[in-house]
Amino acid sequence: MQTGQLPFAIILTLTIYQPFEDFVLNWLPLPSPLISLIRFVPEITLYVLMVRVIYLRLSSGKGIRKTPLDILIIAFFIGSMISIVVNHAGIAGSIKNLRTNFRYISVYYTVVNIDISIEQLSLLLKSIRLASLIQAGIASIQYFLPASITQKLFTRQVIHSATMAAKNASIGTFGDSAILSGFLMLAISVFISHVYTNSSHLIPTFKDSVSILVLYFANFASKKRAALMISLLIPILVLVHLNRKRDTALILWFATALLITVVLVSPLLNLQTSAASVSEDGEIPDLTSYFFSIFSPDYWQHNLEAQRGWAAKTIVNGLMNSGGWFGFGPEPGALQRGIENSVILSPDEQRHLSWHVELLEDAYWFAFLGYFGIVGLGIFWLILLRLYQTSQSLIKSSSSLEYKSLGVMLCTIIIVSFFYTFVERTFKLRPFSFYFWLLAGLVVNSWSVQQENRK
Repeated sequence: MQTGQLPFAIILTLTIYQPFEDFVLNWLPLPSPLISLIRFVPEITLYVLMVRVIYLRLSSGKGIRKTPLDILIIAFFIGSMISIVVNHAGIAGSIKNLRTNFRYISVYYTVVNIDISIEQLSLLLKSIRLASLIQAGIASIQYFLPASITQKLFTRQVIHSATMAAKNASIGTFGDSAILSGFLMLAISVFISHVYTNSSHLIPTFKDSVSILVLYFANFASKKRAALMISLLIPILVLVHLNRKRDTALILWFATALLITVVLVSPLLNLQTSAASVSEDGEIPDLTSYFFSIFSPDYWQHNLEAQRGWAAKTIVNGLMNSGGWFGFGPEPGALQRGIENSVILSPDEQRHLSWHVELLEDAYWFAFLGYFGIVGLGIFWLILLRLYQTSQSLIKSSSSLEYKSLGVMLCTIIIVSFFYTFVERTFKLRPFSFYFWLLAGLVVNSWSVQQENRK
């Protein structure tokens, strides 16, 4: 407090703590309701910290730093309020849904409004890399352990435990393989961006190569096919943003050759690549079949007709029939009612919707469209675009390797998360959301510092 570094110290502590929060809480000898309350402590701490930082800046006469997102964020919340009123959505449910989508916006505004040196930036990024390697190491070990042991040691959530045990998927210390895969996609982007920004070689050093392989193996062990496939694009995206055209061409050539080999070889292996490669009870009988099934027409037909495709089609049809620009309301119950009132559903579809309304969130951009309408979705995509443009500006204008690496990280993360959010509720995953808004704040902070120095 005497040096004015308390906000940075809190952010650094939460950066280290965030990936291991579930594991720490799992071992506390406390009842579940109390554990749930403790889970809110970091979030509340960040809100209080944001208010304190803003107050100190105003009281000192510095003023709040303007960011490229301010108007868009205000517009999004105004649009959400209009959606609540127009659709008569429940206030409590709407606020909860808004919170889960923007729970760490406080990190963004706190980081933007404090002074962060390049050395402190380097420490934060190093902490993320170290935490991701520890997480990947744990997930890799879990791959070889019986599911019962992993379940007993790393989770207290019955539903998630059952899913994990059925698929024998690694969960790291998160208690859920979806959270692990989302975190690892971000971590791989951070790690590879750092490696290629600080080295001109296409093949990293032995130490970095081993670290990258561990991160990818952990992502593979999460049994999330889409996350693994999208993560394979990360090295290409990093090289493109660093404008390393020759290395990009080499990787593209290798990736194309590998893909052609997979397509040609998979029929010869006589693999089970249909949608039935996962049995009704969730068991995965053949790991190779499970991953190769993503290349099967049956897999995509099943997805489009019975899973995410059905959710996307149902939401879009409902919005077109209702003509609502602001969606059905930012509440799951309002989304379900809106669909039921605007789409003719068969008895099976009605039971499907009533049984598990969260199925609509599997194709999350379409669920977002249903909650906030084309206005809300458009504004949120503009937020991502503005962050991408700011990151690009930081890459091009900065002579600091740390700043350049930071810009490449966020550019890459925005692209991979944009595509992954079509199949997963990425921005609602706590670790991903925390680090995304942390990196966004660091980018805008660095960009603002450079703008101020030029003036």
